[in-house]
Amino acid sequence: MPNFNIIYLDTLPTLSVTLYHATSTAIDLTNATNVKLHILKYADGEGNAVSGSTVITKTMTIASPTTSGVVSYSFVAADYGSTSSTLGAGYYWIEFEINGPSSAKLTVPTPPTRYSMYVRDDLD
Repeated sequence: MPNFNIIYLDTLPTLSVTLYHATSTAIDLTNATNVKLHILKYADGEGNAVSGSTVITKTMTIASPTTSGVVSYSFVAADYGSTSSTLGAGYYWIEFEINGPSSAKLTVPTPPTRYSMYVRDDLD
């Protein structure tokens, strides 16, 4: 899942991804308390964050069976806008934070891998 594309104000497609360990095996989410999607706007080909940009965080849905490592997020109209806490047209880095018992945390993907998302302006 290196890239995800969506058009501004669209609620489909759903962002669905299988989370993998560095060993290429699916991460078992059975004990996960939640999975968060973190989205950060970037400005240039070097992947530098937009000055003053804010990390947008969304809670993902964990699919069944939880051993599959599959999570998803369905965008809603309220996700879009012109504030720092909403999505506008542009390029974004995305990562997934798996939270477990006793404050355990695992972030996917692991460096140097990065996943990106592109929000294209709606033409109408």
